Amino acid sequence: ERPTSRELLQAVDAGADWGIGPIDMLIAAFTDSTCLEKQRRQTGLKLLVDRGADGLVLLLQLQLVPWGKDEFYPDPLAMAYFASDAAFAEALATAWDGSLGLRRRSSDALSSVTWRLRALTEGDRHSPFVERVGGASAGAGTAVGLRFLLGSNRRNQAPQETWAITGRLEPNGSIKDVQGLENKLNAAFRRGLNVIVPAESADRLRSEFPGKQSQIHGAGTVSEATDLMRGAVGREVVDFASYALACIRRWLGRGAKEAAEEVVSPDAL
Repeated sequence: ERPTSRELLQAVDAGADWGIGPIDMLIAAFTDSTCLEKQRRQTGLKLLVDRGADGLVLLLQLQLVPWGKDEFYPDPLAMAYFASDAAFAEALATAWDGSLGLRRRSSDALSSVTWRLRALTEGDRHSPFVERVGGASAGAGTAVGLRFLLGSNRRNQAPQETWAITGRLEPNGSIKDVQGLENKLNAAFRRGLNVIVPAESADRLRSEFPGKQSQIHGAGTVSEATDLMRGAVGREVVDFASYALACIRRWLGRGAKEAAEEVVSPDAL
């Protein structure tokens, strides 16, 4: 009888030799009924990167894989011929390291996450397949995507499809300036996208794009960028949760009658 994915993982950790190759392990993991719900969990958001003298809008897709050893790696089917420089690799590694707290607090501690990139085409100008990306611009967006994928409220959240993000990620979670912002914004505006940029660059970019000021949003941290990228459903859930928690605290601390007189609306929280 073929072992389940859980048994396979235990066997790998123990160094046992089942005589089963990686393809068999993959099939077992994806057909094990205990893994199906996690296997379907995925998210995606738009990144802005450089492409020579022009900017490029990429779709970053993240998917939880219910087997593995807590790793973050490119989708082997979609990114087999992908190449990057050291700055890009470091940016993704920083984003993954920054999600450690989320992984420890959830049931995903033994799960891995795959990522893939797709270029959003403009007519027939270039292929949707991405073969090479360089620089640190993807760091902030990757960190935000991992929050949506692994966060405790993930079922009620989705990155807004009309938003994109660019920025260099620091180990402390702050978002810093990157090169080529003007080209990246031009690529985003051609698609009518709102853009999240490093907070330190937002005022300068608004002055350079006077007709697009309402589409430029600054974020200094991953948390701020996540809040901006969160869709309407996610914001409503968070607002209601904050409102409900405030009400409960008042009821427990002051008594029902006094609390009822002091409850405020969600808009006031």
